Amino acid sequence: MTAAGTFLITVFNPTPGGGTSDAQTLTVNNPVPTTTSIDPTGKTVGDSEFTMTVSGTLFISSSVVRFNGSDRTTTFVNSTTLTAAIPASDIASEGTFPITVFNPTPGGGESNSQTFTISVTPPTPNPVPTLTSISPSSATQNDSEFTMTLTGTDFVSTSVARFNGVSRTTTYVSSTQLTATIPSSDLTTAGNFPITVFTPSPGGGESGSKTFTVTPAPTAPTVPLPPVGEAVRPTTIIFSGKAFPGGKMFMVDKDIRYEKTVSQDTITNDDGTFYTSFIGILQGPHSFSLIIKDKEGRGSQTKFFNINTLVQDFVVKDLIIAPTVALVAYSVTRGTATVVKGYTTPQSGVVAEIDGIIKKEAQAGQDGAYKLTIDTGPLEFGSHQMRLKQTLVGGKGESDYSPLKNFIVSRVLLPKADFNDDGAVDIRDWSIFLFHWGSKDMEKRMKIDLNNDGKIDISDFSIFVRNIRKK
Repeated sequence: MTAAGTFLITVFNPTPGGGTSDAQTLTVNNPVPTTTSIDPTGKTVGDSEFTMTVSGTLFISSSVVRFNGSDRTTTFVNSTTLTAAIPASDIASEGTFPITVFNPTPGGGESNSQTFTISVTPPTPNPVPTLTSISPSSATQNDSEFTMTLTGTDFVSTSVARFNGVSRTTTYVSSTQLTATIPSSDLTTAGNFPITVFTPSPGGGESGSKTFTVTPAPTAPTVPLPPVGEAVRPTTIIFSGKAFPGGKMFMVDKDIRYEKTVSQDTITNDDGTFYTSFIGILQGPHSFSLIIKDKEGRGSQTKFFNINTLVQDFVVKDLIIAPTVALVAYSVTRGTATVVKGYTTPQSGVVAEIDGIIKKEAQAGQDGAYKLTIDTGPLEFGSHQMRLKQTLVGGKGESDYSPLKNFIVSRVLLPKADFNDDGAVDIRDWSIFLFHWGSKDMEKRMKIDLNNDGKIDISDFSIFVRNIRKK
């Protein structure tokens, strides 16, 4: 049901005979809204009219924002956001005033309140922040999104981390620590970039900078071109090496004219070895990229090859593919072990590196599966980076490192409502909650059984709302 109201329910039997039954009434009520925050949270006596943003849940198109119990002109943005025009007459006197949202009948009702403060004198100026360190301080070009920890002094709840002058989504931890989400789009270009902290007015300002380095991505190996005048017939390209049992290979062929997947059917052998060939490759320069996914769909580090197919035949052999990597949890409390698992060549060694230091080694089983349990007790609070490589038995070679994986060592136990294990309960977890709530797949629905009573109902919804409001 997308709208509240009263609806008539009947049953119709077709001819011969038949007819329509007596009607029964179905009433669909509006929900009771919930507010989680308002922006701004205060003004000074005598300020002019302004627009207030109210955030929460279960807003509908007929929701109305109330200032101190009086309806105000309201604009519906979406089910979690409203805006309201607050006239200058509402901020003519000092005090604290409740802000609520009201949904009309049928059903509906008034939300919890947020406090709006009107002061006579301007608030105390914010201090200028000082930044002393960042972690991590580097990444590789084209790495994935990660969380940066910023340490310093005089941070406030409105302080924002800036990457090369651009504000990034920031979480206030304390007056000496912030965390910021650094998107992959910031890592597309190699170089040195300033990291600063900005605190808005009143007062405030921007800290000194710390340097974050994006190192160039590894250069794909280039095959030498053949001498001029050699044969130019279509060629055969062969790749072989060692990965993990039951892996599915994907090979993309790209030249200046097109890009296409030329193979996604080859399955690696039980010992992890693979051999695949491509016949009749058109002449000219090509860039091949090879990725192998394990039995659970996790991808390996991508291997790149630049090949000029004027060569009659080309063989790339003895490739050693990096392990696949999965963290069981992306955020743990310090002292709790973090578990890493994945697949690699059977019986090979697996080496885990955290923040550039070798922390743990293990050996894969006969099926290529490995599992590492890493003690987080010696690690600092905040974000850390992990990558793994495999070493073949008998010292017969080793792979490149896997792509970096980020995880957070936290001071407190994260609630079960942190569905994406990013160290916070926010709108992304709300999206996951709604997806599972509406799913017909009971296995997916049970992932939001927050009170472990074996069913999904309003109790689980209430638990999630309480957790997201604790931010």
